[in-house]
Amino acid sequence: TPSGYRRFAERDLAQLRSVLTLQRDQYLPLKVIREHLEDEAAEGAGQPVAGTGLRADDFRPGAGRVRLTRGELAEMVELPEALIATLESIGLVWATPAGHYDEDALAIASIVAQLAPLGVEPRHLRPFRVVADRDTGLVEQIATPFSQPKDRGQREHAHEVVRQAAALLVQLHGALLRAELVRGG
Repeated sequence: TPSGYRRFAERDLAQLRSVLTLQRDQYLPLKVIREHLEDEAAEGAGQPVAGTGLRADDFRPGAGRVRLTRGELAEMVELPEALIATLESIGLVWATPAGHYDEDALAIASIVAQLAPLGVEPRHLRPFRVVADRDTGLVEQIATPFSQPKDRGQREHAHEVVRQAAALLVQLHGALLRAELVRGG
């Protein structure tokens, strides 16, 4: 504008949200996101990215099978819609760039619904977000040497390293929880 402010179209804002979400949730480096955005522009939004079997806006294998509104998610897990909003506000679930909740949100909300009768409230679950963020940083450090795959085999190896590291961290959390409960009991 004449006063020095920049104006962005809704499409630009949606693209920025998508980039930030992919960086935060899918742990993709900006270079990879840029390549996907270029592929998307070349092939058209919603079309498969060449050689991946994935849509340009959805980079996780198998992702996108579940697309729910907040109301549908609340209904499926039998929680009030306001509680889903609370979970979103503390970062435990989030909508995709397209505004839907996916299978991860469904799994998380389902677990929260099972914890609710035990007296566990969303505020009790905030530390899980902190731990997940720390674990994400650790997995990213582990994966850094594999972050520039040159061919399909190297990409698959990089994805396997990330999956293996994440699985081991989940096992470590479980083992530590069991050990603490046995030791304290």
